[in-house]
Amino acid sequence: MGNKSEFDGCVNKDDLFQSNCHEIVEAFELMGLDNDLLASIVYDFKNPTLVQQRAIKPCIDNNEHDVIIEAPSGSGKTTAVAISLLQLIDLETDECQALILVPDFKNALQVQEVISVLSDFAPSFKSHVCDSERRLIEERRCYDIGVHVLVGTPASVLRLFAHDAREQKTKIRYAVLDGVNELLLGSCKSQVYEIFGSHLVSCSRIIVLSTTLPKELTEFKDDFMNETVQIIVKKDDLFSFHGVKQFHLTFDDEKKKLNLLNSLCNTFNSVRVIIYCSNRRNVDELALQLERLGHSVLSMHVESVAVREQVSKYFSAGCCNMLITCNYLGYEFELPKSVVINYDLPQNPANYKSRLGHNFGCARKFLVVNFVSDSTRRYLTNVEKFYKINIVEMPSDCSIFLKDLHVVKLLPFLKSDFLSYSRSQSSTEISAEYNMNGAEEGGNFLSKKRRKISDNQAAVN
Repeated sequence: MGNKSEFDGCVNKDDLFQSNCHEIVEAFELMGLDNDLLASIVYDFKNPTLVQQRAIKPCIDNNEHDVIIEAPSGSGKTTAVAISLLQLIDLETDECQALILVPDFKNALQVQEVISVLSDFAPSFKSHVCDSERRLIEERRCYDIGVHVLVGTPASVLRLFAHDAREQKTKIRYAVLDGVNELLLGSCKSQVYEIFGSHLVSCSRIIVLSTTLPKELTEFKDDFMNETVQIIVKKDDLFSFHGVKQFHLTFDDEKKKLNLLNSLCNTFNSVRVIIYCSNRRNVDELALQLERLGHSVLSMHVESVAVREQVSKYFSAGCCNMLITCNYLGYEFELPKSVVINYDLPQNPANYKSRLGHNFGCARKFLVVNFVSDSTRRYLTNVEKFYKINIVEMPSDCSIFLKDLHVVKLLPFLKSDFLSYSRSQSSTEISAEYNMNGAEEGGNFLSKKRRKISDNQAAVN
């Protein structure tokens, strides 16, 4: 049996699950996975989450059944499916063998991130995210060269299927609905029905994932699904800090606080870092201070949704590895990250989990660093009591954690695209533009216009 996470014991597992499959496998090594895939998994994860212990085996066995998983965000559902597909797919052929349907493009990118992390063991593995905004000829080129897994919204997938010259859709054996509570609503529902009714003629297993199962699923089951294995979390308190290392750093004054952050940024300059401040003014001031110290940063707080989406897109793509914000980003802005730094601790302990994101339980291992002073230590104590955890002092050599963190490949060629977009926005929405100018000029650029905008925003506060 695998060693349990010290935080998995905070819930009574027997009271959490309702399932018609009672096999529980507490270690990845006991699931019968291929050795190469197993090596990739154990590099990223210590033990399977409670959901993964129950879900992976039914997804990969040879029995003729489909699978339904209902569990809260962060429980590891998507990772369980990614592991299962990588186990099932035949890498000897370049045929498309699996389709993952998601409600929107941001979800598609998140799923793709999980798959790419776990497929490190297989250089020949290919997956593709359908993008309805990409030119169709480019979409077809990516698809026609051969992909094993296709990820996209129903609309973008149908667009591609309509021009499927190789008829790859007829070879798809595994279909996943990730977020079925949204996929079976409105126009998405008719598109999903068209995909399953007209295109997936060879599909042998359907896997349904959701935080809550909609009543529309009953009709879908009757129309398209075989006998199902159901894994349902009966309570919404399935929560652990599985795979998350948490520490605190103590500072006496603001100068030491900034020096400590500068040291962390220098150490973690090859991984994605999200830094949280308590308000907008602190975000702008910290962005300016880090630019002066030579770091390239993105920042956002109350910008329009369009700007927030664009900042999120370029952070996810690796245009810049550091993002400063004062809001927890919410599900719609879920971002990949390796390090979360609470430069200002949240006063409400419930926001501590929110800052980690909904999908932290199924992502690659990551690190949380909390800055603490005498005046804010009570906030850290509240977090420890609220989640029944113990957050210890950070070791002096934090570089020892780099081997467990996902290295981001920076893509500087995207910066010109970002600047072009940012300059089309109003002057109150382009703080990210000036951060990117700093990135273009080595991180030392400090615009008078940026200062003026920052000063105006501070005056509003």
